[in-house]
Parts: sequence; C-alpha cells; structure tokens
Amino acid sequence: MKMEWIDNTKKYRTDKWLEIALYHPEKGYYRKREKEPGGSGDFYTPIHLSDILAKMIALKFEKKKHDKVFEFGGGDGYFAGQFQNLKKNTDYTIIDWVDSKNTKTINPNKHLENKKAYKNCLIVGIEILDAFPARRFLFSKGDWHEEHWVFKDEKWTNQWEKIKKNNTFLKNIKKPTGDKILEYQPNLKRFLSDLKNKFKKSSFIFIDYGIYDPYGDTLRGFEGHKQLKPFSSPGKTDWTTDVRWNFFEDECSKNDFKNIKIKTLTNFSLPLLEEIVKPDMSYKDKMALKELISPFGMGESFQVATGDI
Repeated sequence: MKMEWIDNTKKYRTDKWLEIALYHPEKGYYRKREKEPGGSGDFYTPIHLSDILAKMIALKFEKKKHDKVFEFGGGDGYFAGQFQNLKKNTDYTIIDWVDSKNTKTINPNKHLENKKAYKNCLIVGIEILDAFPARRFLFSKGDWHEEHWVFKDEKWTNQWEKIKKNNTFLKNIKKPTGDKILEYQPNLKRFLSDLKNKFKKSSFIFIDYGIYDPYGDTLRGFEGHKQLKPFSSPGKTDWTTDVRWNFFEDECSKNDFKNIKIKTLTNFSLPLLEEIVKPDMSYKDKMALKELISPFGMGESFQVATGDI
C-alpha cells in the first residue's frame, strides 16, 4: 500500500508519524537524504572525527576472519570509504535507500526479498538502531494509554488515549511504573529477526546511544545541529529515540544470538588502543581518539553492541 504524506487533518500514532516523516519514498528524511551527517548536516557521528573507529572495526573484522561486510544505513558511503582504504578489496555492501557514491548498495526491500543467506559476514550499523520509529505508552490510573498527535493551533500536539486492548508487549510488563513514558520500537524486533534469517556464522557491531531503563521521554529531533522538541519540519528533521538496550538484549536472546555484549564506546575502544596508537599518529587522530574514549566526549555517550549470529 502506498504511503501517504503527513496530513494535518489526520491523527497519528507516534510511530506512524515518525515512519512517514523519516521513510516516505519521496519526502522522508532518510529516503531523500538531502543532507548527510557531519559538519554540513544535522548531527555528527563518531566516524566524522577521523578514521580511528574504522581502524578499530577493521581489527575486529580481521580477528573474526570475516570475508564480507554489510553496513546498514551507510548513506553516502563515508564509513565504507574509510574501511575500504584500510582493507582494500573487501567485499563491502551498504544496505540503504539511497545509492552511495562508490560502494555497492542494496535497497532494504530488495535485501529482504532475496532468499539468499549470507555467511561469514561482519554486520555494521552506526546510529541505525535509534532510527526505528517508537511507540510511546503511559500507565496512568490503572490503565495503559498511547500517545497520538494532532495538528492544532498551527502545531503538532500530543494527546494520550486509553488503550482498549493491551498488545503483547504491554502484557509482558507485570508491574508498570505509573505516569512515566515508556518507549518501544516494534521494527527493531523485526530487524533482529531478519538478521537471524539472512546471516549465518556472522557477527555484528552496532554503535548507537541508548539506556537500560525502558522508561523515559527521549523523543527529539535534530536539524542543523540544534535539538528540537516534537514535532516540526517533517522530512527535514532527524527524529530519534534512545535504544532500549534491555529490549535489544532480550530480542537477541530470543533469536539465539551468542556473546552479546554492550559496552560504552570508551570500554570498547580501550582494548584496541595498543594496536591503534602509533608514535607518528597525527594531531587530528590524537584529538579524535581523545573524544572517542573520553567520559566527557562521545566515549560515554555512545554504546557498542557486539554479538554473533
């Protein structure tokens, strides 16, 4: 069914508004990719400091003895270029909606339609998990409510509506905390299930920001490196929520993934420093490394999820 663009006369569940604003085929933020991350975009990621992170992931690639890389959400191929400069002739594929400049790219739908299962791959995702639209719930006065949005007084306004029938996710919450927003990404569950079906004898590295508490209001947008409150500028703003690592771990276990570890970017980086740091390291790389491992920089803001499929 064709996805219609956001209509100011309609009411939307939070995840449905986000799905359209981010993934509409013609107008969605991630589909048209008018701006890539970095200085001229809406936000930075760890890869824009230098190729230090690419060197770390290349080391993991070598140690696991993988022979292929699949990067989800690789955009214009910025990280792919860094990696391929280090590991030339690597079989590298980006799975994204927009073709990258110099790297083989597969449309996500085509990827799922292909019945082939890939083996011995490293799966990489840099700030991809937070891009799955979230549903938002609130337990109040003995009942669950879900957030919806309506366009009122020239702006989008949220309202909480009582849920008549709890879904499977809510039924599993035995002792809900009252009057706190709970965020849930249903498509993350599907994504992890698809990984199990599409990849064998492989491993993954996902770099993202998240929390272990399922409760918390983390919905926000980024435009021109400024943080915005929801909702405005559909199609022009990167809307995101924190990854819930407890949910991620539970779903990984259900899919029988092994060796699941979630570390801060600092703790992921530290064991690799001996092989990364060189006497002739440039000043730029030294500053990038400081930002990556510092508890006051990206080192504690980002987490790294690793595991085997």
